[in-house]
Parts: sequence; C-alpha cells; structure tokens
Amino acid sequence: MWLDNANVEYIPGKKMYVGVLYKDNSAYFEFRILIFLGLCCVSCTHVLYLLRLIKVRPIVWCYDLPWSLASLLLRKGEKSMTTRDLEGPPSFGSPALRLPDALRGPLKAHMAELKEQYLQLGWGTRGGFGSRPALIVIDLALWWTRSGQPPMGSNVDSVVDATCQMLSVARAAGIPIIFTTYDYDPADPSTPHDGKCADNIHPEDRPFFELDPRVQRREDERIVRKKYASAFKGTNLLDMLAAMDVDTLIVTGVSTSHCVYATCRDAAHTFRVVVPRQAVGERCELLHEVNMLDIDIDLGDVLDIAEVEAYLRSL
Repeated sequence: MWLDNANVEYIPGKKMYVGVLYKDNSAYFEFRILIFLGLCCVSCTHVLYLLRLIKVRPIVWCYDLPWSLASLLLRKGEKSMTTRDLEGPPSFGSPALRLPDALRGPLKAHMAELKEQYLQLGWGTRGGFGSRPALIVIDLALWWTRSGQPPMGSNVDSVVDATCQMLSVARAAGIPIIFTTYDYDPADPSTPHDGKCADNIHPEDRPFFELDPRVQRREDERIVRKKYASAFKGTNLLDMLAAMDVDTLIVTGVSTSHCVYATCRDAAHTFRVVVPRQAVGERCELLHEVNMLDIDIDLGDVLDIAEVEAYLRSL
C-alpha cells in the first residue's frame, strides 16, 4: 500500500503526526496501521471491517518519530516507501545471513531517515530516464542461482523471476540486452583478492558459470564474460554500449553488494543508472540494504519494477 497523497498534521503536545491516506482520490478498503514507537516499527492487523462500519478513512499514526522520517513516509505524491518495505525478511538470500527480526524495522527506519537527510543536502535526487536504454543482467548463472549448490548459491528465485519479468518487457520494447557471467579459467594465476575468499571453484565447476536457463537468453542478446566484479573492467562493455548509443543502463541481477554495485559505480559517470528494486539481491540482507541505499543516494535511481516497466512500455 502506497502512502500517497497524505495530508500531514502535527498535533502539539502529543508528539504525533497524522496522515490521512488516499489512493487516486478514493478511500482505501485494505490497509494496515503502522505504529512507530521510537525507531521500532510494528505492523498491526487489518481493521478493514471496522473502518467500513464507521466510515473512517485509513490513518497512519507516527509517535515520537523524527519529522524528517514522518514527512518521508507521508509526503504528498511520493511513492518511495510502502508498508511492505518496513516489515518481514526479503524473499531472497541465505536464512543464516538475514537480519534479526528485532533489528529490521529500526534499521530500515534509520536508513529512510538517512535518505531524507541526504535529500536535504542535495544528494540522492532522481537522475531520471534517458531515451536509449539497455538492460544488463548481472551474473544470473547457476553458480549463484542454485540455492546451496554450489557453495556460492543462495535462494534468489524472486530476483530471477523479477529479472525475467524485466526481460519480457525489454524484449517487447526492442532495447539492447546484455548478460554477464564470470569468465572462469583454471589456468588463471592467483591474485591478492584470492586470499579474501575460500577457493571453492574447481575445473569441474565450469558448467555452473553458464546462465540460468530461466532467463532464456536469445542468440541476438550479448553476453559479457568478466574476470572482475564490475562488468566494465577488462571487458568491451563500454565500447559496446557506446556503439549502440545507449544513455540509460537498467541493472538487474546479483549480488547487490558486489557485482551489481561495482557495475553501477563504473556506469554512473557515463550513463543514467536505474535499478529495479525487486530485480536485484544477494545472500546477505544487511549488505543488500546498505548497498541499495548507497546506489540510490550516489549512483542511480532505485525504483519499483513497475515504474521501470512503464518507462520501457512508453518507448
């Protein structure tokens, strides 16, 4: 549920901000009440039937909440946060690397306040879309998409599904599509970075670096085989995109804190960077959240997948 078109009122003496919710100028009939106690967010049950009876519009109470965060949640016309953003673990990743439930709400509330502070400083504003986009799918190969097998895999089914959804819209729009995967070669010499990670790759693992068949790569869709986190380093990706006159790079795939982030970092000074929120993910929830915030503030626009799809359909 979007907190759209909210009328915000501060009640003196009660440390309370009240927002009356609308959607397309009509009352909601399905909603949740969110109660923020300090930085602790608790999602309460639906009260649909009761409010229908008494004909009261949905209301959000924000107790003892910093005004910067209250205004972020209730700002008129904004679509930056939903109730789902503040509750429940992600649908992807490793269960062992998820945040404790007690920390998730406070962390996300704090990150929302950080984003608002950056906005007030002139950072994190929207870069917007260009007119000549391309879609890049980062590392949706079996090494990363097969949960628990091999060692680097985790449950990223929701990311694969969302990326396939993006692929369908991108193909219909006729925009360039590029896939990446790791260019594994057992003859490569070791590097200093090898000391940071356990050597879990063996020659017999080479087939795992083929793309997950669910993405259904077509013959005319390019593939970049890379040695490094960034899809740009040591590849011809920049020349490829320049030859196609691309001005907007839509980035999907895994992992948020590593190859997705590195690719966004290298793309940011040449292209408008757009990241569909549901189409990226990784093993660790905390690393995902922090890097998504960094991308949104500094490198590109982190948007709901529906907004990106609508843009592609408008081309």
